[in-house]
Amino acid sequence: MKTTAFRNRNGQRVLEILNTGEDTVRADYALRGADTSAGGGEARGAVYRTDDTHALSRVGAARVRDGRLAVELPGRSLTTVVLR
Repeated sequence: MKTTAFRNRNGQRVLEILNTGEDTVRADYALRGADTSAGGGEARGAVYRTDDTHALSRVGAARVRDGRLAVELPGRSLTTVVLR
């Protein structure tokens, strides 16, 4: 697993998570300040995937609860999480 996080100019938080292994992994990330967005109490966003069958395709929704983000990471894929 390799992870990079940054903030876009528009304020969105982005996580790029690369799973180079063969197996699907469920990962849990602690995010500082992620649950203070305008929704009050939790951050929301989208999950995108790039792999053999997806090219930055939206595959689900992201939700941060109590500062924690849980995400499923299929083997040999890049998962992009964009939080508002």
